[in-house]
Amino acid sequence: MPEQEFELYLSLLGKLLKLNSNQTASIRDELRDHMEQRLEELADQGVERTAAIRLALDEFGDAASLADDFARLARDRRRRRMLRWTLAGSVTAAAALLLTFAFWPVGARLPQSITVQADDAVAFVNSVKADNNQATTTPLFADTEPSCVDPARFLPEPLTLNVGTAPVVASLEELPRILEEKFGVVAILDEVRIEEIGIGLDSECRLDGGVPLYLSLDRTLMRDELDWYWDRDVLHITSREHQNERLTARQYVVRDLLHEISEETLIEVVENSTGDEERAPWLNMNGTGGTLSLFGDILSVRQTRIGQAEVEALLTGLAESAPELWLGESRLHLQLREGLQALTVAADFEETELSEVIARLESESGLSFGIDETRLEENGVSLDEPVTLHIPARPLGQVLELLLTPLHLSAITQNGQVFVTSSEYAQSVLRTVLYDARDFAAESNLTTRLIDAIQNQTGDEDDGPWLDVHGTGGVISSPLRGVLVIRQTEQVHGEIRQLIADIRQSLATRPPTPPQKPERFETRFYRLPASMAEDLLKTIPRRISRGQWNDPIEDAGDPNKGTMEVVSVGSYWNGFPLFGGFGSGMGGGGGGGGLE
Repeated sequence: MPEQEFELYLSLLGKLLKLNSNQTASIRDELRDHMEQRLEELADQGVERTAAIRLALDEFGDAASLADDFARLARDRRRRRMLRWTLAGSVTAAAALLLTFAFWPVGARLPQSITVQADDAVAFVNSVKADNNQATTTPLFADTEPSCVDPARFLPEPLTLNVGTAPVVASLEELPRILEEKFGVVAILDEVRIEEIGIGLDSECRLDGGVPLYLSLDRTLMRDELDWYWDRDVLHITSREHQNERLTARQYVVRDLLHEISEETLIEVVENSTGDEERAPWLNMNGTGGTLSLFGDILSVRQTRIGQAEVEALLTGLAESAPELWLGESRLHLQLREGLQALTVAADFEETELSEVIARLESESGLSFGIDETRLEENGVSLDEPVTLHIPARPLGQVLELLLTPLHLSAITQNGQVFVTSSEYAQSVLRTVLYDARDFAAESNLTTRLIDAIQNQTGDEDDGPWLDVHGTGGVISSPLRGVLVIRQTEQVHGEIRQLIADIRQSLATRPPTPPQKPERFETRFYRLPASMAEDLLKTIPRRISRGQWNDPIEDAGDPNKGTMEVVSVGSYWNGFPLFGGFGSGMGGGGGGGGLE
């Protein structure tokens, strides 16, 4: 193979794959030896030159296999995802360039302006476009119903046992004995701290039936500002204040996540999507509380019990794939939310006490309800507050909203119940949900637009604000293109779900996009002074086809955008004319082609 053919092929291949000099050198000898040896053998056998080059390339490895080899050389954690999609196309483009040279006579001088139609590269771009068009009409997920990472997955088995159908009522002092007898759970009361907050050991505890033990404990202990934690096979019951101050360290292996997400992004997503200022603050976010540290592929987390549970659910969710994944949420909550939307009830209440209204709705719907008596009292609402509403059958969630909003109350799902509480408290309870929108927003610009749409069309300053928009409230993180991790209120998550469903429906029902003629990308070379070339690298993307150029430093390489490179290859290029204007060298679509 002539020297100029091989060097040009290798140079273009290196630049298309963004290999550094060491990486390029590591493949040079192997590729050259194979090509020279095989071309000589095939020529002796009488194989035509073009066919010989094709055969030699095939034997070295097809484009996809070759791309895998180069991926191992060019591996970069922050760009790995993009490289997987672009390497094969880049290798194919360079191979097409070499095959074009195969038609020239050996030793022929290069023309003054080289124009190469990289048909294989265009085909690759078109296939990606076709895949994207198909994704907008064929959902990535056959079922877009919400799912969850249930906290029961990470709890000791005794705490996940069902309490049974009948509730268990006892004093706080008797609770450890009952837990051991009925559930085999060894429990200890932190009597000193419990009495410090004014809770007597003779206080009544009620373990509701029909739910796992851990949810029943949360219900009964939450009423008295108590909490629990599990340590070395023993259940400890203490004050919530002490629990919020008790930090423990855990280590999580995040090797697989770091293949897709940078270390900085992972830390940022964890801090933005877990914890809160009261029960699980972060030192970096709140000035006090838990910390995160990465040691290689080990994430060390120091946090409260609540914080650790949220971190574990988040890391698990990031490794899974679902269109709407509620992190750290019981399956009971998904069923309750579905019931609030699907079940219809009629309201015919005239000056009826609030507690009676809730009891009747519970009976008619079959859902479990709870009332936050403490916060209702703090907001001046009593259980005998008279309520009036006359409305025909409507979804239960809508009926509750009409009943509670005038009283500044809200209904959320908590501890396996539809929980009636103050609107202020409901706004402070943020839930983390992972939305996988890669079926229609896999590109970075589409992900950004989706985030903008969500923040502009859901929530508001008084009811579900956004931190980026209003300075406080919910947060959106995007650890991967097309994947959003959103921390917001239940109400706003309902709005987000509807917005995404509307987008999917619109894409699925829109008329098919007529096939477009592929854009023609060209590669052209110009000789000009180095200083001018460096200036043009900055000027051309700003003046011509803005937004249609790859950034030579930051971008991993978008096959739909043009590329410019400045190279110095010695006297070989002396035969090229000085740069005499842009002319038609900008390639197809105004953004292709390049300066090499």
